[in-house]
Amino acid sequence: MFRLKLAVIYSDINLKNEIYYILYNDKGLDILDIQCISIDNIKNFELINIPDITLIDASLFEERELLLFIDQLKSNAKDTKILLYNMREEISEQTLISLLIFGLNGYIKKDLKKQLVRAIGAVCKGELWVERKILSRFAEGKLVFAKKMEPSFNQIAHKLSPREKEIISFLANGLSNSEIANRLNLSEKTIKAHLYNIYRKLNVRNRSHLIALIMGH
Repeated sequence: MFRLKLAVIYSDINLKNEIYYILYNDKGLDILDIQCISIDNIKNFELINIPDITLIDASLFEERELLLFIDQLKSNAKDTKILLYNMREEISEQTLISLLIFGLNGYIKKDLKKQLVRAIGAVCKGELWVERKILSRFAEGKLVFAKKMEPSFNQIAHKLSPREKEIISFLANGLSNSEIANRLNLSEKTIKAHLYNIYRKLNVRNRSHLIALIMGH
């Protein structure tokens, strides 16, 4: 059984109520707390007691706004897992991959009743809940990273050391600082120092601007 604190960001009260019904009636979940943030409070919201999982109504945002919102959310609550629901069918594959890079853990396009609990279980175990074709593209990692780099980034990449390029490739795969540190057998403090040097060399302000430069958003 999963014991969870959740946050639900919603626009449709009926969908929010459906989510409540699904979660509280599943025997495999022990819901400790649910925070609700409506569309009216989305601009000034603040998560209280960082939730294990944050469910976001994707229809609230345009694609670029969604990227920035998830980046902001992960900056303030890095340990929360993020699931999108109420997805637009026309959202592009590249945006979905970029969302994964920015920290998304999964999304539900349809069949909320059938998929929600399964999706929560998957992300709680460290898995991604995405379509197979998107997972395949995302799993290619460095290949996707190389193919999608903007020409402007290629022109300045020579400023970076091999280690810095390696760290950027991990960032493009969606790894956190601690995960990169584990992969490279370095301390998280050392990774942060490398990132500071990368930001300075490439004249970017933060992680989201760096990824935007790499991916062309």
